[in-house]
Amino acid sequence: MKRGGAGLRRYSRKDIENLEARAREFGAAGLIWIKKTRGRMSSSILKAVGEEKLRQLWQTAGAQDADLVLLVAGAREAANAALGQLRTHLARAENWIPPGIFRFAWILDFPLFEFDRRKDGTWRAIIPSLHRCRIRSRNSKKP
Repeated sequence: MKRGGAGLRRYSRKDIENLEARAREFGAAGLIWIKKTRGRMSSSILKAVGEEKLRQLWQTAGAQDADLVLLVAGAREAANAALGQLRTHLARAENWIPPGIFRFAWILDFPLFEFDRRKDGTWRAIIPSLHRCRIRSRNSKKP
């Protein structure tokens, strides 16, 4: 699987607007994008933060010249969920996931489930596209 964002500098403004719409569908408050063309930075926040700050963000992200950096705005929980879904969307759209290949992993360092505030007493998988199960808390009321 390719590194996320690799080669996406070629995305047009329309392509990025489509990604922004997808990010909102996935629950993000907004999407910030940064790319580098012929040594110059371009971004949805260039005027607000300036080119030097964009270069710092670019470096912090470990981005390379052909990359597109995407940042999601919003509450941490919603932003993480939106980024996960956007990452999966891009991986499918760019054919970064070979068809018919399954690679299993043991998740050890972060929770597998999170409390779903929309449903009383329900826990849901953090990666909804990979896990489709629900667990009731001991303290929750039966429907």
